[in-house]
Amino acid sequence: MRLVLAGLLAVVVSCATRASLPPDSSEPIHLTIVATNDFHGWLTPHERPRPEGGTIQIGGVDLLASFVSTLRCENPGGVLLVDGGDLFQGTLASNLTEGAAVIEAYNRLGYDAAALGNHEFDFGPVGIQVTVHGPGEDPLGAIKERVKEAQFPVVASNVTEKGSKRVPSWLRTGTIVEKNG
Repeated sequence: MRLVLAGLLAVVVSCATRASLPPDSSEPIHLTIVATNDFHGWLTPHERPRPEGGTIQIGGVDLLASFVSTLRCENPGGVLLVDGGDLFQGTLASNLTEGAAVIEAYNRLGYDAAALGNHEFDFGPVGIQVTVHGPGEDPLGAIKERVKEAQFPVVASNVTEKGSKRVPSWLRTGTIVEKNG
């Protein structure tokens, strides 16, 4: 999973070299990379005790949105937002929606790409049943639905179909994202 993210970042960084600039451009390109991972459905902040007393709210999608918005204002068109996997599984909101709430939040945040993590496969078929009970049920139904809903590429180069050993058609092995030229 980390290798997929590293590969994705290497592709993006290599596309932002001076060789890709028009010959007459003398302005440098500034690229801000924001990489998240192991989000585990934490859409809402949670409180942690402070050593000096009291509590502090940390995490949550609102804090992330504010951070990304600030970076985008400072570097218009030059912020790359990616996730290294494990978006789902961990909170009630994420689990009850089989990750749909997280995909909706990531769509609104404008993620450029995300890798699959092992927890994206936790839900099984679409619906409340976690195991296949009939011939028409897809054991990967929930994750396939989330990939369809994502308005950003979902990548995984180490996920293969049993028979063919090929990457499933519903996934990408990588992507190229262009920022600021």
